[in-house]
Amino acid sequence: MIFRRYLSDFKNYIQLNKISAIFIFIIYLVVNMNIGLAEFPYIDDIGRQLQGYSGFSEHYSRYVSEYFAHFISGGWRLTDSGLTTHVISAFILALASLILVFVLFPKNKMSLTTAFVSTIIGINPWFLEPLSFRFDNPFMSLSILFSVTPFVFWDNKKLFATSSIIGIFLMCNSYQASSGIYIILTLTILFLELIQGRRFREELFKVFISIVSYSIGIVLYRFQILIKPPIFADQAKIPSLLEIFKVFIMNAKGYLENIFLQSSTIWIILAALAIVLLIISIIRFAKTRLFSTLTYIIIWLILGSIFSYGTYLIFPVPYYLLRPRYEYGMGIFLAIILVVGLESFKESKFLLGLKSFISGLLVFYFLSFSFVYTSSLKQQNEMFKLQSIMLGSSLNKYVNSYTNVIYVNRFLSNSPIFNNSSSVYPILNSLIMPNTNVSWDMTMRFNSITNLNVDFKLVDISTIDFTNGEYTQLEETKIYNIYLQNNKLFVIMK
Repeated sequence: MIFRRYLSDFKNYIQLNKISAIFIFIIYLVVNMNIGLAEFPYIDDIGRQLQGYSGFSEHYSRYVSEYFAHFISGGWRLTDSGLTTHVISAFILALASLILVFVLFPKNKMSLTTAFVSTIIGINPWFLEPLSFRFDNPFMSLSILFSVTPFVFWDNKKLFATSSIIGIFLMCNSYQASSGIYIILTLTILFLELIQGRRFREELFKVFISIVSYSIGIVLYRFQILIKPPIFADQAKIPSLLEIFKVFIMNAKGYLENIFLQSSTIWIILAALAIVLLIISIIRFAKTRLFSTLTYIIIWLILGSIFSYGTYLIFPVPYYLLRPRYEYGMGIFLAIILVVGLESFKESKFLLGLKSFISGLLVFYFLSFSFVYTSSLKQQNEMFKLQSIMLGSSLNKYVNSYTNVIYVNRFLSNSPIFNNSSSVYPILNSLIMPNTNVSWDMTMRFNSITNLNVDFKLVDISTIDFTNGEYTQLEETKIYNIYLQNNKLFVIMK
Protein backbone atom coordinates (compact mmCIF):
# COMPACT_ATOMS: atom_id res chain seq x y z
CA MET A 1 0.00 0.00 0.00
CA ILE A 2 1.07 3.60 -0.73
CA PHE A 3 0.13 4.62 2.82
CA ARG A 4 2.53 2.07 4.28
CA ARG A 5 5.30 3.25 1.98
CA TYR A 6 5.04 6.79 3.37
CA LEU A 7 5.03 5.50 6.93
CA SER A 8 8.03 3.32 6.11
CA ASP A 9 9.87 6.35 4.72
CA PHE A 10 9.25 8.25 7.93
CA LYS A 11 10.29 5.27 10.03
CA ASN A 12 13.55 5.05 8.08
CA TYR A 13 14.04 8.78 8.58
CA ILE A 14 13.76 8.36 12.36
CA GLN A 15 16.23 5.46 12.23
CA LEU A 16 18.66 7.67 10.31
CA ASN A 17 18.22 10.49 12.83
CA LYS A 18 17.66 8.54 16.04
CA ILE A 19 20.28 10.54 17.98
CA SER A 20 18.57 13.79 16.97
CA ALA A 21 15.17 12.28 17.80
CA ILE A 22 16.33 11.37 21.32
CA PHE A 23 17.88 14.83 21.73
CA ILE A 24 14.59 16.51 20.73
CA PHE A 25 12.59 14.33 23.14
CA ILE A 26 14.98 15.06 26.04
CA ILE A 27 14.63 18.83 25.55
CA TYR A 28 10.84 18.62 25.49
CA LEU A 29 10.84 16.29 28.47
CA VAL A 30 13.05 18.60 30.56
CA VAL A 31 10.89 21.66 29.79
CA ASN A 32 7.61 19.84 30.38
CA MET A 33 8.76 18.12 33.58
CA ASN A 34 10.09 21.39 34.94
CA ILE A 35 6.76 23.15 34.34
CA GLY A 36 4.86 20.20 35.80
CA LEU A 37 7.00 20.17 38.95
CA ALA A 38 6.04 23.79 39.61
CA GLU A 39 2.62 22.34 40.57
CA PHE A 40 0.94 25.58 39.61
CA PRO A 41 -2.84 25.20 39.07
CA TYR A 42 -3.13 27.16 35.84
CA ILE A 43 -6.54 28.89 35.45
CA ASP A 44 -9.03 26.06 34.72
CA ASP A 45 -6.79 23.50 36.41
CA ILE A 46 -7.99 24.38 39.91
CA GLY A 47 -11.62 23.59 39.05
CA ARG A 48 -10.69 20.29 37.43
CA GLN A 49 -8.42 19.35 40.33
CA LEU A 50 -11.15 19.95 42.91
CA GLN A 51 -14.31 18.99 41.02
CA GLY A 52 -13.09 16.57 38.34
CA TYR A 53 -15.07 18.08 35.45
CA SER A 54 -13.75 18.29 31.88
CA GLY A 55 -15.96 20.68 29.90
CA PHE A 56 -13.86 20.59 26.73
CA SER A 57 -16.76 19.52 24.50
CA GLU A 58 -19.47 21.30 26.45
CA HIS A 59 -17.67 24.65 26.53
CA TYR A 60 -15.55 24.69 23.36
CA SER A 61 -16.67 21.76 21.16
CA ARG A 62 -13.30 20.01 21.51
CA TYR A 63 -14.22 16.34 21.42
CA VAL A 64 -10.66 15.03 20.95
CA SER A 65 -9.71 16.82 24.16
CA GLU A 66 -12.83 15.54 25.91
CA TYR A 67 -12.34 11.83 25.19
CA PHE A 68 -8.57 11.89 25.48
CA ALA A 69 -8.85 13.54 28.91
CA HIS A 70 -11.11 10.76 30.17
CA PHE A 71 -8.79 8.16 28.63
CA ILE A 72 -5.79 9.55 30.53
CA SER A 73 -7.75 9.70 33.80
CA GLY A 74 -9.18 6.22 33.23
CA GLY A 75 -12.76 7.33 33.94
CA TRP A 76 -15.32 10.09 33.56
CA ARG A 77 -14.16 12.05 36.60
CA LEU A 78 -10.86 13.78 35.95
CA THR A 79 -8.03 13.55 38.44
CA ASP A 80 -4.71 15.39 38.56
CA SER A 81 -2.36 12.81 37.04
CA GLY A 82 0.78 14.68 38.03
CA LEU A 83 3.52 14.57 35.42
CA THR A 84 1.72 12.06 33.18
CA THR A 85 0.25 14.68 30.86
CA HIS A 86 3.59 16.50 30.62
CA VAL A 87 5.41 13.32 29.57
CA ILE A 88 2.73 12.66 26.94
CA SER A 89 3.11 16.22 25.64
CA ALA A 90 6.88 15.80 25.38
CA PHE A 91 6.40 12.70 23.23
CA ILE A 92 3.77 14.35 21.00
CA LEU A 93 5.86 17.50 20.46
CA ALA A 94 8.98 15.46 19.70
CA LEU A 95 7.02 13.59 17.02
CA ALA A 96 5.70 16.88 15.62
CA SER A 97 9.24 18.32 15.40
CA LEU A 98 10.49 15.23 13.58
CA ILE A 99 7.61 15.32 11.12
CA LEU A 100 8.12 19.03 10.48
CA VAL A 101 11.79 18.59 9.52
CA PHE A 102 10.98 15.42 7.56
CA VAL A 103 8.31 17.02 5.38
CA LEU A 104 10.58 19.98 4.60
CA PHE A 105 13.80 18.05 4.03
CA PRO A 106 13.03 14.29 3.80
CA LYS A 107 16.44 13.33 2.38
CA ASN A 108 18.66 15.30 4.77
CA LYS A 109 20.39 13.83 7.78
CA MET A 110 19.34 16.16 10.57
CA SER A 111 22.10 17.98 12.40
CA LEU A 112 21.90 18.41 16.16
CA THR A 113 21.59 22.17 15.60
CA THR A 114 18.53 21.62 13.40
CA ALA A 115 17.12 19.24 16.01
CA PHE A 116 17.70 21.89 18.67
CA VAL A 117 16.03 24.57 16.53
CA SER A 118 13.01 22.36 15.76
CA THR A 119 12.11 22.35 19.46
CA ILE A 120 11.04 25.99 19.15
CA ILE A 121 7.72 24.47 18.06
CA GLY A 122 7.01 23.54 21.67
CA ILE A 123 9.31 25.71 23.79
CA ASN A 124 8.63 29.10 22.19
CA PRO A 125 7.45 31.59 24.86
CA TRP A 126 3.88 31.68 23.59
CA PHE A 127 3.44 27.90 23.75
CA LEU A 128 4.64 27.75 27.35
CA GLU A 129 1.10 28.70 28.37
CA PRO A 130 -0.48 25.59 26.79
CA LEU A 131 2.21 23.48 28.47
CA SER A 132 1.25 25.03 31.82
CA PHE A 133 -2.25 23.52 31.84
CA ARG A 134 -1.97 20.33 33.86
CA PHE A 135 -4.99 18.81 32.13
CA ASP A 136 -5.08 20.44 28.68
CA ASN A 137 -1.44 20.37 27.55
CA PRO A 138 -1.47 17.02 25.63
CA PHE A 139 -4.48 18.07 23.56
CA MET A 140 -2.95 21.43 22.67
CA SER A 141 0.20 19.58 21.63
CA LEU A 142 -1.91 17.14 19.61
CA SER A 143 -3.37 20.03 17.63
CA ILE A 144 0.15 20.79 16.33
CA LEU A 145 0.72 17.14 15.42
CA PHE A 146 -2.62 16.97 13.57
CA SER A 147 -1.64 20.07 11.58
CA VAL A 148 1.76 18.85 10.35
CA THR A 149 1.06 15.13 9.77
CA PRO A 150 -0.85 15.51 6.44
CA PHE A 151 2.31 16.89 4.79
CA VAL A 152 3.95 13.48 5.07
CA PHE A 153 1.72 12.63 2.07
CA TRP A 154 2.36 15.87 0.14
CA ASP A 155 3.41 14.05 -3.05
CA ASN A 156 0.24 11.94 -3.20
CA LYS A 157 -2.76 14.14 -3.99
CA LYS A 158 -5.47 11.78 -2.73
CA LEU A 159 -3.72 10.85 0.51
CA PHE A 160 -2.74 14.44 1.14
CA ALA A 161 -6.28 15.75 0.58
CA THR A 162 -7.89 13.06 2.74
CA SER A 163 -5.36 13.36 5.59
CA SER A 164 -5.61 17.16 5.43
CA ILE A 165 -9.38 17.17 5.88
CA ILE A 166 -9.13 14.71 8.78
CA GLY A 167 -6.14 16.53 10.30
CA ILE A 168 -7.78 19.97 10.21
CA PHE A 169 -11.02 18.61 11.66
CA LEU A 170 -9.13 16.88 14.50
CA MET A 171 -7.02 20.00 15.07
CA CYS A 172 -10.19 22.06 15.59
CA ASN A 173 -11.42 19.40 18.01
CA SER A 174 -8.25 19.65 20.09
CA TYR A 175 -7.14 23.31 20.00
CA GLN A 176 -8.02 25.91 17.38
CA ALA A 177 -4.99 28.14 17.99
CA SER A 178 -3.07 25.74 15.74
CA SER A 179 -5.26 26.69 12.77
CA GLY A 180 -2.45 28.69 11.14
CA ILE A 181 0.17 25.91 11.12
CA TYR A 182 -1.24 24.10 8.08
CA ILE A 183 -1.29 27.37 6.13
CA ILE A 184 2.29 28.41 6.93
CA LEU A 185 3.61 24.93 6.20
CA THR A 186 1.87 24.96 2.81
CA LEU A 187 3.39 28.36 2.08
CA THR A 188 6.84 27.13 3.12
CA ILE A 189 6.81 23.98 0.96
CA LEU A 190 5.55 26.03 -1.98
CA PHE A 191 8.29 28.62 -1.37
CA LEU A 192 11.04 25.96 -1.23
CA GLU A 193 9.87 24.37 -4.47
CA LEU A 194 9.65 27.72 -6.26
CA ILE A 195 13.19 28.84 -5.34
CA GLN A 196 14.44 25.47 -6.56
CA GLY A 197 13.21 26.40 -10.00
CA ARG A 198 9.73 24.86 -10.09
CA ARG A 199 7.13 26.94 -11.91
CA PHE A 200 4.15 28.31 -10.03
CA ARG A 201 1.78 26.73 -12.56
CA GLU A 202 3.15 23.30 -11.67
CA GLU A 203 2.44 23.95 -7.98
CA LEU A 204 -0.96 25.54 -8.46
CA PHE A 205 -2.93 22.30 -8.21
CA LYS A 206 -1.26 21.36 -4.90
CA VAL A 207 -2.09 24.80 -3.52
CA PHE A 208 -5.68 24.34 -4.68
CA ILE A 209 -5.88 20.95 -2.93
CA SER A 210 -4.51 22.52 0.26
CA ILE A 211 -7.04 25.37 0.21
CA VAL A 212 -10.00 23.08 -0.53
CA SER A 213 -8.95 20.45 2.05
CA TYR A 214 -8.38 23.08 4.74
CA SER A 215 -11.73 24.72 3.99
CA ILE A 216 -13.59 21.39 4.12
CA GLY A 217 -12.02 20.56 7.50
CA ILE A 218 -13.02 23.96 8.90
CA VAL A 219 -16.55 23.73 7.45
CA LEU A 220 -17.04 20.26 8.96
CA TYR A 221 -16.09 21.70 12.33
CA ARG A 222 -18.52 24.58 11.84
CA PHE A 223 -21.26 22.05 11.14
CA GLN A 224 -20.32 20.27 14.36
CA ILE A 225 -20.79 23.54 16.26
CA LEU A 226 -24.15 24.19 14.55
CA ILE A 227 -25.41 20.67 15.31
CA LYS A 228 -24.37 20.82 18.96
CA PRO A 229 -23.45 24.40 19.95
CA PRO A 230 -20.97 24.72 22.83
CA ILE A 231 -21.56 27.17 25.67
CA PHE A 232 -19.04 29.63 24.21
CA ALA A 233 -20.25 29.36 20.61
CA ASP A 234 -20.63 33.15 20.44
CA GLN A 235 -16.83 33.48 20.52
CA ALA A 236 -16.66 31.94 17.04
CA LYS A 237 -19.01 34.41 15.35
CA ILE A 238 -17.73 35.73 12.02
CA PRO A 239 -18.36 39.32 10.86
CA SER A 240 -20.28 40.17 7.71
CA LEU A 241 -18.56 40.15 4.32
CA LEU A 242 -18.44 43.95 4.39
CA GLU A 243 -16.59 43.95 7.72
CA ILE A 244 -14.36 40.88 7.31
CA PHE A 245 -11.52 42.64 5.44
CA LYS A 246 -11.39 45.43 8.03
CA VAL A 247 -11.34 42.86 10.85
CA PHE A 248 -8.60 40.88 9.04
CA ILE A 249 -6.33 43.93 8.73
CA MET A 250 -6.98 45.00 12.31
CA ASN A 251 -6.16 41.53 13.66
CA ALA A 252 -3.05 41.09 11.50
CA LYS A 253 -1.64 44.45 12.60
CA GLY A 254 -2.52 43.98 16.27
CA TYR A 255 -1.22 40.41 16.35
CA LEU A 256 2.22 41.30 14.97
CA GLU A 257 2.52 44.42 17.14
CA ASN A 258 1.60 42.52 20.29
CA ILE A 259 4.17 39.80 19.64
CA PHE A 260 6.82 42.48 19.17
CA LEU A 261 5.84 44.19 22.44
CA GLN A 262 5.85 40.89 24.35
CA SER A 263 9.27 39.85 23.08
CA SER A 264 12.60 40.36 24.81
CA THR A 265 15.06 42.57 22.92
CA ILE A 266 17.56 39.73 22.52
CA TRP A 267 14.89 37.50 20.91
CA ILE A 268 14.09 40.20 18.36
CA ILE A 269 17.74 40.86 17.51
CA LEU A 270 18.64 37.18 17.07
CA ALA A 271 15.50 36.40 15.07
CA ALA A 272 16.19 39.37 12.78
CA LEU A 273 19.82 38.27 12.27
CA ALA A 274 18.73 34.70 11.49
CA ILE A 275 16.25 35.96 8.89
CA VAL A 276 18.86 38.24 7.29
CA LEU A 277 21.32 35.32 7.03
CA LEU A 278 18.59 33.14 5.53
CA ILE A 279 17.82 35.78 2.90
CA ILE A 280 21.54 36.02 2.02
CA SER A 281 21.71 32.23 1.58
CA ILE A 282 18.60 32.13 -0.57
CA ILE A 283 19.82 34.94 -2.81
CA ARG A 284 23.19 33.22 -3.26
CA PHE A 285 21.96 29.72 -3.99
CA ALA A 286 18.38 29.97 -5.31
CA LYS A 287 17.81 28.75 -8.86
CA THR A 288 15.54 31.66 -9.74
CA ARG A 289 16.30 35.17 -10.88
CA LEU A 290 17.06 37.80 -8.24
CA PHE A 291 13.79 39.69 -8.67
CA SER A 292 11.72 36.48 -8.46
CA THR A 293 13.73 35.28 -5.47
CA LEU A 294 13.21 38.51 -3.53
CA THR A 295 9.50 38.49 -4.42
CA TYR A 296 9.10 34.93 -3.17
CA ILE A 297 10.99 35.73 0.06
CA ILE A 298 8.92 38.82 0.82
CA ILE A 299 5.60 37.07 0.12
CA TRP A 300 6.58 34.01 2.16
CA LEU A 301 7.73 35.99 5.22
CA ILE A 302 4.81 38.43 5.21
CA LEU A 303 2.04 35.91 4.54
CA GLY A 304 3.61 33.34 6.87
CA SER A 305 3.81 35.86 9.72
CA ILE A 306 0.22 36.99 9.25
CA PHE A 307 -1.39 33.59 8.64
CA SER A 308 0.41 32.00 11.57
CA TYR A 309 -2.45 33.57 13.55
CA GLY A 310 -4.84 31.21 11.76
CA THR A 311 -8.61 31.56 11.77
CA TYR A 312 -8.47 34.15 14.55
CA LEU A 313 -7.72 36.63 11.78
CA ILE A 314 -11.42 36.82 10.88
CA PHE A 315 -12.87 36.95 14.39
CA PRO A 316 -13.91 40.38 15.76
CA VAL A 317 -12.54 39.48 19.22
CA PRO A 318 -8.82 40.46 19.48
CA TYR A 319 -7.70 37.13 20.94
CA TYR A 320 -4.04 38.16 20.79
CA LEU A 321 -4.77 40.63 23.60
CA LEU A 322 -6.45 38.02 25.79
CA ARG A 323 -3.87 35.26 26.23
CA PRO A 324 -0.39 34.42 24.76
CA ARG A 325 -1.59 30.91 23.86
CA TYR A 326 -3.49 32.35 20.90
CA GLU A 327 -0.20 33.60 19.41
CA TYR A 328 2.05 30.53 19.37
CA GLY A 329 1.63 30.17 15.61
CA MET A 330 4.33 32.83 15.21
CA GLY A 331 6.71 30.77 17.32
CA ILE A 332 6.12 27.78 15.05
CA PHE A 333 6.69 29.89 11.94
CA LEU A 334 9.96 31.08 13.46
CA ALA A 335 10.97 27.43 13.96
CA ILE A 336 10.19 26.77 10.29
CA ILE A 337 12.23 29.77 9.18
CA LEU A 338 15.26 28.66 11.20
CA VAL A 339 15.02 25.05 10.00
CA VAL A 340 14.83 26.26 6.39
CA GLY A 341 17.86 28.45 7.00
CA LEU A 342 19.92 25.55 8.35
CA GLU A 343 18.85 22.80 5.97
CA SER A 344 18.24 24.48 2.60
CA PHE A 345 21.74 25.52 1.57
CA LYS A 346 24.97 24.03 2.91
CA GLU A 347 27.45 25.17 0.29
CA SER A 348 29.13 27.76 2.52
CA LYS A 349 30.61 26.38 5.75
CA PHE A 350 31.17 29.84 7.18
CA LEU A 351 27.59 30.96 6.51
CA LEU A 352 26.19 27.69 7.83
CA GLY A 353 28.31 28.01 10.97
CA LEU A 354 27.14 31.57 11.52
CA LYS A 355 23.49 30.60 11.00
CA SER A 356 23.92 27.66 13.37
CA PHE A 357 25.40 29.91 16.04
CA ILE A 358 22.67 32.58 15.77
CA SER A 359 19.84 30.03 15.61
CA GLY A 360 21.27 27.93 18.44
CA LEU A 361 21.71 31.03 20.60
CA LEU A 362 18.07 32.01 20.05
CA VAL A 363 16.89 28.55 21.08
CA PHE A 364 19.17 28.74 24.11
CA TYR A 365 17.48 31.97 25.21
CA PHE A 366 14.03 30.46 24.63
CA LEU A 367 15.05 27.41 26.65
CA SER A 368 16.50 29.63 29.36
CA PHE A 369 13.28 31.64 29.44
CA SER A 370 11.25 28.47 30.01
CA PHE A 371 13.23 28.03 33.26
CA VAL A 372 12.75 31.69 34.20
CA TYR A 373 9.05 31.21 33.58
CA THR A 374 8.88 28.06 35.71
CA SER A 375 10.76 29.79 38.52
CA SER A 376 8.25 32.66 38.37
CA LEU A 377 5.37 30.17 38.53
CA LYS A 378 6.86 28.61 41.66
CA GLN A 379 7.50 31.97 43.33
CA GLN A 380 4.01 33.23 42.55
CA ASN A 381 2.50 30.00 43.84
CA GLU A 382 4.47 30.12 47.10
CA MET A 383 3.63 33.77 47.64
CA PHE A 384 -0.05 33.05 46.99
CA LYS A 385 -0.10 30.18 49.49
CA LEU A 386 1.67 32.13 52.26
CA GLN A 387 -0.56 35.18 51.93
CA SER A 388 -3.69 33.03 51.64
CA ILE A 389 -2.85 31.32 54.94
CA MET A 390 -2.27 34.69 56.64
CA LEU A 391 -5.44 36.29 55.30
CA GLY A 392 -7.47 33.13 55.82
CA SER A 393 -6.37 33.01 59.46
CA SER A 394 -7.66 36.57 59.93
CA LEU A 395 -10.91 36.09 58.02
CA ASN A 396 -11.69 32.85 59.84
CA LYS A 397 -12.56 34.97 62.91
CA TYR A 398 -15.16 37.03 61.07
CA VAL A 399 -16.74 35.30 58.08
CA ASN A 400 -19.06 33.04 60.04
CA SER A 401 -20.21 35.86 62.29
CA TYR A 402 -20.90 38.41 59.56
CA THR A 403 -20.79 37.32 55.92
CA ASN A 404 -18.86 35.23 53.42
CA VAL A 405 -18.65 38.07 50.88
CA ILE A 406 -15.40 40.00 51.17
CA TYR A 407 -14.89 43.37 49.46
CA VAL A 408 -11.30 44.03 48.42
CA ASN A 409 -9.40 46.76 46.60
CA ARG A 410 -7.25 44.03 45.02
CA PHE A 411 -6.24 40.49 45.82
CA LEU A 412 -2.87 39.24 47.11
CA SER A 413 0.59 40.60 46.29
CA ASN A 414 2.93 39.36 43.57
CA SER A 415 6.27 37.78 44.28
CA PRO A 416 9.15 40.33 44.13
CA ILE A 417 11.09 37.80 42.03
CA PHE A 418 8.23 37.68 39.53
CA ASN A 419 8.11 41.49 39.41
CA ASN A 420 11.82 41.65 38.66
CA SER A 421 11.69 38.95 35.96
CA SER A 422 8.68 40.53 34.26
CA SER A 423 10.58 43.81 33.94
CA VAL A 424 13.06 41.96 31.71
CA TYR A 425 10.58 39.66 29.95
CA PRO A 426 7.35 41.61 29.15
CA ILE A 427 5.47 38.45 28.17
CA LEU A 428 5.62 37.17 31.76
CA ASN A 429 2.90 39.63 32.75
CA SER A 430 0.64 37.95 30.18
CA LEU A 431 1.72 34.36 30.84
CA ILE A 432 1.29 34.41 34.62
CA MET A 433 -1.89 35.72 36.19
CA PRO A 434 -1.00 38.34 38.82
CA ASN A 435 -1.84 37.35 42.39
CA THR A 436 -3.60 40.71 42.60
CA ASN A 437 -6.38 39.53 40.26
CA VAL A 438 -9.86 39.14 41.74
CA SER A 439 -11.20 36.19 39.74
CA TRP A 440 -13.07 32.93 40.15
CA ASP A 441 -9.94 30.75 39.88
CA MET A 442 -7.99 32.83 42.41
CA THR A 443 -10.95 32.65 44.80
CA MET A 444 -11.20 28.88 44.35
CA ARG A 445 -7.48 28.48 45.02
CA PHE A 446 -7.77 30.64 48.15
CA ASN A 447 -10.70 28.62 49.47
CA SER A 448 -8.95 25.30 48.77
CA ILE A 449 -5.90 26.45 50.78
CA THR A 450 -7.80 28.03 53.71
CA ASN A 451 -10.83 25.71 53.78
CA LEU A 452 -13.05 28.80 53.83
CA ASN A 453 -15.99 29.46 51.54
CA VAL A 454 -15.70 33.14 50.78
CA ASP A 455 -16.38 35.20 47.70
CA PHE A 456 -14.23 38.22 46.89
CA LYS A 457 -15.73 41.30 45.26
CA LEU A 458 -13.66 44.12 43.82
CA VAL A 459 -14.46 47.57 45.20
CA ASP A 460 -13.17 51.06 44.40
CA ILE A 461 -11.85 52.36 47.73
CA SER A 462 -11.30 55.86 46.35
CA THR A 463 -15.03 56.42 46.91
CA ILE A 464 -14.93 55.17 50.53
CA ASP A 465 -13.88 57.10 53.63
CA PHE A 466 -12.88 54.52 56.25
CA THR A 467 -12.41 57.26 58.89
CA ASN A 468 -16.00 58.62 58.88
CA GLY A 469 -17.17 56.43 61.77
CA GLU A 470 -19.29 54.04 59.69
CA TYR A 471 -16.41 51.57 59.37
CA THR A 472 -15.04 49.64 62.32
CA GLN A 473 -11.45 48.48 62.01
CA LEU A 474 -11.33 44.84 63.06
CA GLU A 475 -7.70 44.13 62.33
CA GLU A 476 -4.55 45.86 61.11
CA THR A 477 -1.45 44.14 59.71
CA LYS A 478 1.49 45.24 57.59
CA ILE A 479 -0.15 43.65 54.55
CA TYR A 480 -3.85 44.52 54.94
CA ASN A 481 -6.52 46.11 57.12
CA ILE A 482 -9.93 44.56 57.79
CA TYR A 483 -13.01 46.76 58.29
CA LEU A 484 -16.67 46.08 59.12
CA GLN A 485 -19.59 48.16 57.95
CA ASN A 486 -23.22 46.97 58.34
CA ASN A 487 -22.19 43.29 58.29
CA LYS A 488 -19.98 43.95 55.25
CA LEU A 489 -16.34 42.92 55.49
CA PHE A 490 -13.69 44.97 53.68
CA VAL A 491 -10.08 43.82 53.22
CA ILE A 492 -7.88 46.70 52.10
CA MET A 493 -4.55 45.50 50.76
CA LYS A 494 -1.62 47.86 51.32
